[in-house]
Amino acid sequence: MDETQVVEHLVLWLIQPQTRDQALLELSKRRETFPDLACYLWHSFGAIAVLLQEIAATYPMLSPPAVAAHVSNRVCNALALLQCVASHSATRIPFLQANLPVFLYPFLAIESKARPLEYLRLTSLGVIGALVKADETPVISFLLGTEIVPLCLKVMEIGTELSKTVATFIMQKILLDDVGLNYVCATPERFFAVTGLLGALVAGGKGGVCAGAGGANGSNHSLGALSVAPQQPQHQYRPQLSDHQHLEQYNYQHQHQHQHQEQPHHQQQLQQLQHQQQEPYSNGHMANGGQRQLAPHANASGGDGGGGGGGGQPSQRLLKHIIRCYLRLSDNPRARSALRSCLPEALVNPAAAAATAGLIGADNPSRKWLAQLLMNVGFSDSAAALGAPDVVQPSPVMGA
Repeated sequence: MDETQVVEHLVLWLIQPQTRDQALLELSKRRETFPDLACYLWHSFGAIAVLLQEIAATYPMLSPPAVAAHVSNRVCNALALLQCVASHSATRIPFLQANLPVFLYPFLAIESKARPLEYLRLTSLGVIGALVKADETPVISFLLGTEIVPLCLKVMEIGTELSKTVATFIMQKILLDDVGLNYVCATPERFFAVTGLLGALVAGGKGGVCAGAGGANGSNHSLGALSVAPQQPQHQYRPQLSDHQHLEQYNYQHQHQHQHQEQPHHQQQLQQLQHQQQEPYSNGHMANGGQRQLAPHANASGGDGGGGGGGGQPSQRLLKHIIRCYLRLSDNPRARSALRSCLPEALVNPAAAAATAGLIGADNPSRKWLAQLLMNVGFSDSAAALGAPDVVQPSPVMGA
């Protein structure tokens, strides 16, 4: 059989409970090698319903946390297939119109740092990351209407290093769209919620130390400017994250079947991630799903280097997304004024900024972004210390 016939048979296996576990595993392996897999899944009778059934069956296990490793593996494979659907240009908008992203929000709302739940959280973030990677305003409007920002901020606060990186990337993509930037800057509560979490990430989870004499509380002159009418998203659907308590629990069949085959696949994907030097979702996917991203030696709360809320500096990749978020916020005239008082000291102080530049290393775009950010908010000396000679004046603000 050729690859198309294999995929067609696997989709048929997906419908059958007796062969579903194997089909989930084999189809998830073919997400990048079979470009039209998303269309086969979307247009095959019952396929998406099966994936949602797999996801919803986990809801009763979230509180109190009771998700076993083999259940997490299976659901991660189902989420990986939804990520494939979310990233394909032909199925992305129908995916949104069906409100499918909200089925993932319970995984983002959990606070437990147990490894099986972290895998679910990370893979769910991958689906959202695949959506925002398309840079389409309807996607951003939908996500804002379903309150993705508070969920991303929650992950940025309690997640592992890799979860924080993906959540910050999603925030960056939201801010890069004008609708998203206006939404965050519409009220001081939203603005300082976002900048407060970004500052805490820069400080290594110890809380953002703001520049300026007054810090965030000393910028009341900017708060008044930020107090404008909230941006109304196009979508007004509000998911009830407690609805899972009323769903029937699905009876998994053959839970342990093929479990021994999954771990080598996860290790293979982990090796691919470790060699990846760009964004963790550079192919339109979040680097092949959540479970396959955590290093085998990572503990349940520590992640892969920065910790899930512990001390230490952020990774180079996370810092790049943080700087890009701050720089985009500085494009808003009211936010630019407020940022002068609430940027982390590690980015503003000339000596600290130079140390931060050392952490960035040879990543010239990040160094230039940081210099432009400092120039925009009025810290020209710190900007000059970064050695970016092409950054000589503030960038224009929106509407200027």
